[in-house]
Amino acid sequence: MEQIRQKLGISFQDLEWALKQEYDRGFAQSVKEALEILDEWILQNRDRSRYKAVDRRERTVQTVIGVAVTFKRRYYLDVETGQYVFLLDELLGLPKEKQISPALTEVAVMLGVSGPSYRISAEHLEHSHGGKIISHESIRQAVLRAGEAVAAEEASKMREGEGERRVPVLFVEVDGLNVRLQGESRKRVEAKVMVTHEGWRPRHPGSKEYELVNPKFFVAHDGEDFWEEASAHVMRNYKIDKDVTVVINGDRASWTRKGLEYFPKAMYQVDRFHLKRELRTLFGKHSECLARLYEELEMPDPTGARFLACLAECSSKLPSKKRRQEAYNLLQDLASIPGSVVDYRIRLQQEGIDTSSMRGLGSIEAQMDRISDRIKRRGQKWSLNGLQAIMQLLCRRFEGSLVSLLKRLAGTVSGVCEALTEGIARTRSTARKVLEYEYGIQIVHPPMMDAGRTRSGGMSHFLHRLSHDCNI
Repeated sequence: MEQIRQKLGISFQDLEWALKQEYDRGFAQSVKEALEILDEWILQNRDRSRYKAVDRRERTVQTVIGVAVTFKRRYYLDVETGQYVFLLDELLGLPKEKQISPALTEVAVMLGVSGPSYRISAEHLEHSHGGKIISHESIRQAVLRAGEAVAAEEASKMREGEGERRVPVLFVEVDGLNVRLQGESRKRVEAKVMVTHEGWRPRHPGSKEYELVNPKFFVAHDGEDFWEEASAHVMRNYKIDKDVTVVINGDRASWTRKGLEYFPKAMYQVDRFHLKRELRTLFGKHSECLARLYEELEMPDPTGARFLACLAECSSKLPSKKRRQEAYNLLQDLASIPGSVVDYRIRLQQEGIDTSSMRGLGSIEAQMDRISDRIKRRGQKWSLNGLQAIMQLLCRRFEGSLVSLLKRLAGTVSGVCEALTEGIARTRSTARKVLEYEYGIQIVHPPMMDAGRTRSGGMSHFLHRLSHDCNI
């Protein structure tokens, strides 16, 4: 075995990379020929009275499989507008002055959004393709452009009318994330996130895990009128009137409560995760008071008075004056938001709404963890534009709409692709070429093997068996 291995002189890894390089060369040549066939088709089928061919110019585009393709296409004068245009680029959706293909742009944005950083995303591409494909700056620019396109799309939707979808209860969960900035007049900004959904459903029949129904995200920075735009975002998707209860879940920050002013019928619930974390900080993880407060939170008290009374009693027992003051401030704040500590399901039941399929709120915290993992890992800093772009795209990813969004932004290929039906047949087997020319391994393939069984008098069948079975 070892003698045969030494004589063979190649490993599976060697074969993989050699075949990939050969396929890459063939791919580049095939794409070049396909594009130039399309360019010729356009020349023959264009509106000759409008588009006057001027000359042919070269362009190089980095493709999604890691190969740069260089091709020539015609430059036209549009006599109606007086502008010069590359019709091939326009019809195939190749962006001007971009040296990466739409498919590679899509991959770059997906990697850039998934993280953990633009630089590491570029390195992943390099390792998977065996060479540098795209720089981390190019990935950053692709994310910025995609984010700007999303923002522009959102702005255009602001002019749309009210949505038609109706649900009896709409869930609105909001939270903020403090992010470090660079190159800006201020050092930090609070990124505000809202996720709306219609409830929960099992991930699949019989599953004990649940997913949100129709989640939609909205993001903004502090300094902006969050609820003015966030409520408009909700109204574009839903018909909101006095018959629709909007349940707002927040961490008690003053800006999260203002949402009550923007919907005809809304209730606010203090996020249980944040509230329990604050109670643990005040009373200690293993204290008797903490256990009592947790128990009161789960009681079906429609007013929340029992929990507030327990909090007042426990606060008075705190040994530290500072902690007593902090507990008193918490008590006063919770009392100023009537019913905010009561489970929203108890309040909905009082209104005659079936809550059997509803679960505890707090999905926003999981989403914020995912955002924070991308935004704040390793002390990252952002420009405002970069932060807005990455957050817009992250939210589209969590909605499950990022891929379709990127394809829509890239545009669609026109009917000129009919020219591709001519095909580009490669006349030599890539595998045979690699083995023969790279490693000197001769592959015998007599023409008789392709003659057919009847025409060759059975010789074709015999040679095929001989090539696959040495014991014939």
